[in-house]
Amino acid sequence: MKNGAGIILSAPSSNSGKTIITLGLLRALSREGFKIKSAKSGPDYIDTRFHAAASRSECYNLDTWAMHSNQISNLCLLYTSPSPRD
Repeated sequence: MKNGAGIILSAPSSNSGKTIITLGLLRALSREGFKIKSAKSGPDYIDTRFHAAASRSECYNLDTWAMHSNQISNLCLLYTSPSPRD
């Protein structure tokens, strides 16, 4: 994938398998050598720890209820920019 490319997984309801599919993709991409930066949307803060374990990288929570839209935009820009380690 080129820098800035990404994948978004969504579903119309809870309990539809989004987390398990995401964890599988994160682990597979990590094993293939991709540098991954994942994010979780919403108030379920435990999933970020699962993402981090699967991807071997930090995961960020982007919660539209608890965060201002400018803060979310800034975090998205920050975390999709290449880091000095990339």
